[in-house]
Amino acid sequence: MVSGLLALSSCGTPQPTTQETTLQGNVFASATAGGAPVQGARVTANLGDSAQSVITGPDGRFSLKLNTAKTAQAFTLTVEPPAGSNLYASTYDNVPLEAYRSPYGAANELSIYLGTTRPSAALPGAAARRGCVTGLLRDTSGQPVVSNALEVVPVSATQAVPRPLYPNCATEFTAIPNFAAGAATLPQPGETGLVIYGGSRVVRTDAQGRYLMPVQTTQNLNAVSGAMWAGNFDGSEESETSASVFWSKFQYVPEVPVFTSGATDTRDLTLEDFDPATNPRVTTQPIRYDAGAIEKPSGALYDVLTSPAFEPAITSGTFPLGQYYTLDPAGSHNLRVMNLGDGNRAQNVSVETYLYRSSADGQTLTGTSYFAAWRDGDNLGDALTADFLGIPAPQAPAQEEEGASRTPTLSWNSVARAKTYTVGLYRLTETGATPVWVGYTTNTSVRVPLTLEAGTEYVWQVSTDDSTEMLDYIGKDPLSAEAARWKSAGTLARARGLGSALNTWRGEVAAGALQATGQVPQRFDGPNAAYQRLQETGYRSADSQEFFFQTGN
Repeated sequence: MVSGLLALSSCGTPQPTTQETTLQGNVFASATAGGAPVQGARVTANLGDSAQSVITGPDGRFSLKLNTAKTAQAFTLTVEPPAGSNLYASTYDNVPLEAYRSPYGAANELSIYLGTTRPSAALPGAAARRGCVTGLLRDTSGQPVVSNALEVVPVSATQAVPRPLYPNCATEFTAIPNFAAGAATLPQPGETGLVIYGGSRVVRTDAQGRYLMPVQTTQNLNAVSGAMWAGNFDGSEESETSASVFWSKFQYVPEVPVFTSGATDTRDLTLEDFDPATNPRVTTQPIRYDAGAIEKPSGALYDVLTSPAFEPAITSGTFPLGQYYTLDPAGSHNLRVMNLGDGNRAQNVSVETYLYRSSADGQTLTGTSYFAAWRDGDNLGDALTADFLGIPAPQAPAQEEEGASRTPTLSWNSVARAKTYTVGLYRLTETGATPVWVGYTTNTSVRVPLTLEAGTEYVWQVSTDDSTEMLDYIGKDPLSAEAARWKSAGTLARARGLGSALNTWRGEVAAGALQATGQVPQRFDGPNAAYQRLQETGYRSADSQEFFFQTGN
């Protein structure tokens, strides 16, 4: 009888409508700032009607306990770095709570990386070691192939030509322009007598057709191994509105070991035709462009640039195969590429395409859309369509707005197929742009959680893609995305509208990444979904126009 009364009493007891949730993890500096734990960062979490802030300890650790309604489905996390740290703040808005719930009361770990305002090329580690490869570059008749780099006219003020010749293997690392100047030193249209090692280090031949390739590692390795490519990147332009530039002559060596004890290895190279009509090692990959999702303002100008590249899997490196340019956003090209062979899945031909949209006068870049796909031995040659993602359109604060709120809410339009929006806010300075805050959200607006400086000019931009979920951004270094968004002025797109303070700063980040790691991060780095779609349906991303505003008092 007593147990029955207890049961009845239990049934009448109101069930709790709130629950306690713990969010915990660590805050680290960007890898280019050393990757150390950040002490003194303020971490603020909002879950439903509950909010809490804590300061990280010496190990960068934080733990927040939030008591809110059981119906809460998502939280927002903001991390503000300590003053004077040269780091900038991050916000993760509308993060799915279920991914961080735990049956034991504490949530899964949140690893947050804060970007640095001063990108560096230096990484901690052992002292650098160097070795070299040298040799003679010949054509099929046995004649030396001499570089014409001194005759190449730069397409922009940032292009690093003429290329220097290296006198010996002791050449200073900082003198190698591929690392000091960034990817603008990759092959440019019209150059002959080029040699590439590992996909990013480019040298030219001298008057006798000889080359010297310095190779350096910071990992204290006695030897490194990379693929090598050589040739003439001198395909000609077709017209004022379309161009196809590719290797007229080439040689590919799958694996070249380099001993980094100061030794110089000799390897002579002989070129062959990069022509599918005469060389079975070369084929074509058709691509057409579909800009149906792109808003087309009256009088807008379009530049479409496609860059196929060869990616050997057995050694590091990605080798550019050409640049194809058109003013027609619904045009097409037949790309000259390496013939991988039927069934070959160990190698790829990557195809990257940028659509640049500019104002009617060609002076202002009003947005870009990017498409990437991979082809292997199973689908190389199959028709490929670059169906571009729509370009986000910033709405508020308005362009050139004065007296804007010092705690603004940034808003933009929705983009079909977009997964997560990345919003960057930067302060304009006399020398360029400095990042202040980056936010990630699945919404079309986000409030800046900082109080901005009074009477100060800022620029902001929103980006998105079709693959990266909100959870992919947690634990990701924001500087990798900044480097990937850099747009090289040394392209056939004629550098139209690319000379902004924000793009200049991203170029510095890209150059630092190239020097530290040997490559510039790619747009699709990170989420597994992006890599899967590269083979199947491709990957898409888009950047809005840069919007400027000035805060009030």
